[in-house]
Amino acid sequence: MTTHLRRAGVTSAALVALAAAASAPATAAPATGSDAAASFLAGQFAAGRHELSSTYSGQTYLDAGLSADGILALTSAGVAGNEAGAATTAFAKGVGDYAVPGTDVYAGAVAKSLIVAKAQGQNPRAFGGVDLVSKLQGLEEPSGRFSDVSAYGDYSNAVTQSLAVIALQKAGAPADAKATNYLLSLRCNDGGFRLADDGSACVSDPDATSFAVQALAAAGGHGADVTKAVNFLATKQNADGGVAGGTGTTTPNANSTGLAAVAFTLGGQDARAVKAQSFVASLQYGCSFPAAVRGAIAYDRTAFAAMKSAGASGKLAGNETRATSQGLYAFTRAPLVSLTKGGATATPAISCSSEPTSSPSTSTSTTSAPKPTSTSSSNSTSTSATPAPTSTTSTDATAAPTSTTSPSAPSTSTVPQSTSTTPATGPIVNTDKVSDNTVPFGFAFGAVILVTAGGAVAYARRR
Repeated sequence: MTTHLRRAGVTSAALVALAAAASAPATAAPATGSDAAASFLAGQFAAGRHELSSTYSGQTYLDAGLSADGILALTSAGVAGNEAGAATTAFAKGVGDYAVPGTDVYAGAVAKSLIVAKAQGQNPRAFGGVDLVSKLQGLEEPSGRFSDVSAYGDYSNAVTQSLAVIALQKAGAPADAKATNYLLSLRCNDGGFRLADDGSACVSDPDATSFAVQALAAAGGHGADVTKAVNFLATKQNADGGVAGGTGTTTPNANSTGLAAVAFTLGGQDARAVKAQSFVASLQYGCSFPAAVRGAIAYDRTAFAAMKSAGASGKLAGNETRATSQGLYAFTRAPLVSLTKGGATATPAISCSSEPTSSPSTSTSTTSAPKPTSTSSSNSTSTSATPAPTSTTSTDATAAPTSTTSPSAPSTSTVPQSTSTTPATGPIVNTDKVSDNTVPFGFAFGAVILVTAGGAVAYARRR
């Protein structure tokens, strides 16, 4: 048994069946948009006893990092508050094993857990018996870098750094200038940010850049840097609105696009954020799909086409929960620093009574997330890494619980504090990632990445 992934006593098929059998809440929502995505995620949480799981090689494991991402996604959507609260309670019980197992301390996991705690109105200094604020502050090196302390090595990277800056800002204990200066040292000439500080040629990573935008905006005083980073992301957006990730995730996908939508909004590029929403909306399973998958967001167009081709026999492939957790941000466009517990406590039931039977290409939702008053400050998220169960090599830092936030971000941030998940201006259309549509690539918000390398399974972590 590992510390951050535990073998679950149910199969993926069982999880789907349990989700489909969950009792319907009082409220109803169309099968597309943020409410539908949240309904799907809440059903997965309920089926897994308030925890989310990842499946690899036919084995299902409880995934703390994915649970954190799911909690944050529900908070962003502003619905299913009861399930988000139950999931937070379950997450807190295992936060020690996830973020500070034994003598190890993982910066990304600590940061993400702190964000989850604050977002859900919990005390981050006593969350699951852990003082997450002190733990995170204690990981900052003289250079300003937040690094892991572990016998397994240091998996911290640009996402970790961003999450740390966001988490401390959210906790009312802003990181010092050294922390943001270190993050800026990871910027490449094209304005984007590299993922790893490994001495290699600087190549910008869209996902790392999206998180950096949130962090710099949250810290405040970096309007020009945010603009440069968002301009880089603009060069990576396809005509259909999709955005691809870095190495290993070069296909336009829901995770990268959801993250970019938040960055575009923070950078004042609303038209691009709307295009990102449209792309993600085109990947959401609507009423023409089996009930067990409705509301979920496919990782990419290939995955969506496969599900559509399967017809009534379509089943979850295993990466939809991760893709939905990050793709949902394309609807809400809310930065991590602004997430605050509130909104509807009930989980909306997906209704198909008035929807067309064809699969959606855009969402009909009309809610929109608050638009930041300036780009000079923004919010970002960080990632954490925990030792992989049987990993032979690890390349990224990842997998950490999402943070909760009871108090709103400090006054030094201009990012709107939202108690619901209304998306930014414009028509609504509907990290960590998945690679090749089969293996969870957990990128955004701390998921465990399972990568096949030379025939051996390497558990890479980004957040």
